[in-house]
Amino acid sequence: DTQAILWLLKHSYEQRDWKGIVSRSDVLLRTQTAVQSLVVPALARVAEDPLGNAELQPVLAANPPWRSAFFQSLPENVADWRTPLNLLEGLKSTATPPTQKDYRPYISFLIGKQRFDIAYYAWLQSLPAGRLAEVGLLYNGAFKYPLTDMPFDWFIQSGPGSVVEVHDFGAAKAL
Repeated sequence: DTQAILWLLKHSYEQRDWKGIVSRSDVLLRTQTAVQSLVVPALARVAEDPLGNAELQPVLAANPPWRSAFFQSLPENVADWRTPLNLLEGLKSTATPPTQKDYRPYISFLIGKQRFDIAYYAWLQSLPAGRLAEVGLLYNGAFKYPLTDMPFDWFIQSGPGSVVEVHDFGAAKAL
């Protein structure tokens, strides 16, 4: 019963029962995606507390079906802008590390707040292993890697009256 679980979630929140908040949120987000706007703010508060973060990390590491949507709306629900990065960094050494898709909303949020230095640092953290050493004044200048549309990576768009192509080893790919 969604209403009962929401009531229990509210009660857990009032008691600062981080484990209860995380487990009830997990149930709600797996069964009732429409309640995300009610649940994510509570999980954001959990993530901002060190004890709560310790409860939330293992659930996120299990890659629940709502994880991507959670990272999408998390930046708008935190009081401390470092919280999403702390969660993402905590997942890097798990069996299901964060993807660039998980980082993208956070980086875009930071850019919107004109926190370019932190956004760039977060983008660097999102790079696959081994690519950090290749970052210079121009990342992926030879188009060695697929384009990601991530901030700080190439973002190429066609416009009226134009054609954009990226040549890969002699074979052109139209964008």
